[in-house]
Amino acid sequence: MRSSSVVHKLTLWLLRPLLLLPLLWSGWTLGLDPLRNISEFSHEVWTTEHGLPQNTVHSITQTRDGFIWIATEEGLARFDSLGFTVFDKQNTAELRSNDIHPLLEDAQGRLWIGTAGGLVQLQEGKFRPFSDQGNYPDITLIDLRMPVLSGVEAITAIRREFPDAHLIVLTTYDGDEDIYRSLQAGAQGYLLKDMFFEELEDAIRKVHAGLRRIPAQVAERLAERMSGTELTARELEVLKQIVRGKSNKEIAGLLKIGEATVKSHINNILSKLGVTDRTQAATTALQRGIVHF
Repeated sequence: MRSSSVVHKLTLWLLRPLLLLPLLWSGWTLGLDPLRNISEFSHEVWTTEHGLPQNTVHSITQTRDGFIWIATEEGLARFDSLGFTVFDKQNTAELRSNDIHPLLEDAQGRLWIGTAGGLVQLQEGKFRPFSDQGNYPDITLIDLRMPVLSGVEAITAIRREFPDAHLIVLTTYDGDEDIYRSLQAGAQGYLLKDMFFEELEDAIRKVHAGLRRIPAQVAERLAERMSGTELTARELEVLKQIVRGKSNKEIAGLLKIGEATVKSHINNILSKLGVTDRTQAATTALQRGIVHF
């Protein structure tokens, strides 16, 4: 019995390497060997030498038709069995910018392309800027106080990009200067938030039809502004500092002018605003919307 047991153990010990061979072989064929160098694996690198518009790739996606789309800083590339096809501002004006970032295919098979110049949609082989899809609003209501741009700045920017946009200011501010600047920037209506809903509905319909809508009380304020004498750019700078509570000496230092010149500007400001002192000037500037603080 003892000799038989010893022979059995010896046999298992001798056969152990053979029993491990299948596992070792499977590990080798699956590429699980940690000692294997990565250069032994098959891989390829594509750069501008192979047709990419730029070597910095922001994103990549494959659409359901099998194409691979690559976003770079110098254009959009499509990869297929024939190689790379590049789309940029020079050959595809709808892209508006060569700086391409996110790519996303939606459930309808449309490819959405994020560029530095705006959002672009690719459908059935045609590029379309998103703003050209008729998705911009028929009417835009804009407040005058917003966190990034003021209402007047927003109106100016929208009007520059979309000359036919219909814009209405809807605000609590009824200063004549606010009204004047808004209409000068391109707003077609100026409404106060305490108005009745029917008035708002009427204004929207009129502006959408290409007309202007300025309520009587707003028109009165505008008439006052038009009949007054406009402040010069330097007087406006001085007035802003008065509103901030600066003394004549401080204003002179900030604007790099003499105190006598500051006093002369202040006298002109008081006369044009129809007030008698600095406090009244500051109050009037805020009420009329000449200065925002």
